[in-house]
Amino acid sequence: MPNQPNHSPDNTEYSPYSTSRRALGRSTDWLPFGVWDVVCYGLLVLVLVAGAWLRFSNQNWDDFSHNHPDERFLTQVVEGMNNHPFLTRTEATAAERAEKAALCAERYPAQTEVSEDRMVTTRPAGFGDYFDADCSHLNPNNLGHGLYVYGEFPLFTTYFMTQRFNDASREIGTFLEAFNSEEAEDYTVKTHYTTYSGVQLVGRSVSATADLLTILVLFLLGRRLYGRWTGLLAAGLYAFAAFPIQQAHFWTVDAFATFWVTLALFMAVRALDSVHAIQGMSSVPYLATWAAAMVWNT
Repeated sequence: MPNQPNHSPDNTEYSPYSTSRRALGRSTDWLPFGVWDVVCYGLLVLVLVAGAWLRFSNQNWDDFSHNHPDERFLTQVVEGMNNHPFLTRTEATAAERAEKAALCAERYPAQTEVSEDRMVTTRPAGFGDYFDADCSHLNPNNLGHGLYVYGEFPLFTTYFMTQRFNDASREIGTFLEAFNSEEAEDYTVKTHYTTYSGVQLVGRSVSATADLLTILVLFLLGRRLYGRWTGLLAAGLYAFAAFPIQQAHFWTVDAFATFWVTLALFMAVRALDSVHAIQGMSSVPYLATWAAAMVWNT
């Protein structure tokens, strides 16, 4: 009979690398994660930090000149949602506009309150709630922008964040007055984020945030399909790609659409992974999340 190879432990070929690897494994057996996990996710953090810096730096690149036409239009819409004192109808005829205005004024009378011995209007007549599309000031068609064709999610997210930016600036000023009077004297409360000169800055920040989240979702998608190193490579390539960085500096819907499409792909993969006889129902949360996101973004 031919000689058979001896696989006994006594005949194992010595390798310094394999020995050190086994020693490293023994030294980290007590950890809930491996060394390569730390390396991979540490690199992911670096990719996210670098991607954030590339997307959030120099956001006032046009020095308030509003060079991007789509961005300029979206800025006008959000400014109107924040500061429009009355609704501007976009119906075809004057009779239709007058009829709609009278209907909204009847539904929603002006709301007032007494402040410092004087009457202050808190909500003008005719301003309805969100779900009343005919009278809501959150409907671009009621603000003179009948050609608005973008989704609601970017619009409402930026509208909400413009108010939060103003609130945060006031809170910082109040905090400095209470704890550091010298700094408070040099600090200027900024409330321009709801105006034409500040909405685009907030929108660019939100757009950059959406694109940063795309990097993370892209890593999760690649990890799910091909492994964590492929996911890390995909995230790194996207983080340093020129076109996404450019789009993240615009207050437009491109970065939002990219995020939702990437998230939809990830949810689809997760749903397909769970479709079998035993765990078929586990795909329902992913499908429900995807469906809700698509409805909200349209």
